Amino acid sequence: MRQRQSLAGLVGLATMAGASASAQSPTSTGPMAAEPDEGAILTVVDAFFLAMAAKDSDAFPAIVAPGATMVALGYGDDGALPPRRTAVQEFIDRLDDRDSADRLEEAYWVPTVLQRADLAVVWTPYRIDLSGKRIHCGIDVFNLSREAGRWLIDSISFTMEPDACPELEPAGVVARPAFED
Repeated sequence: MRQRQSLAGLVGLATMAGASASAQSPTSTGPMAAEPDEGAILTVVDAFFLAMAAKDSDAFPAIVAPGATMVALGYGDDGALPPRRTAVQEFIDRLDDRDSADRLEEAYWVPTVLQRADLAVVWTPYRIDLSGKRIHCGIDVFNLSREAGRWLIDSISFTMEPDACPELEPAGVVARPAFED
């Protein structure tokens, strides 16, 4: 009997959750509805990687929100490493410290963009090369918000998977952004 009551309670909760989710779906109308803005969202992600490759620290304030965070999840021979949490600003500051011959180019493909009003998430496989040499591949997750009509990166989380490139980057994939030589 107790099991039947628990199951009935779960079904009731699931029904309420489903009704709540459909009432707040991305296709709803009203104050939360917004035109899809995938192009502008991906332009911000592109700008981040282009500024990173150019070591253009002056470009970041226009694309990264103050206080933005970064979480790196690495994997080695012994499995998962502890997550590294830093401020995006620390990463930007370290770009200036790199030898001028080093060029970091991070490219991505087949991004999944989710948006609800002024909130967006980009989930995408990526590769990163240092001076033309592949370092690793992984998954990038960008959280963005739109303020005063412009998208800003609030946080970036990513995996660093040295052996995942064959799995994550199919042959012939078209990557973005386009880097200048």
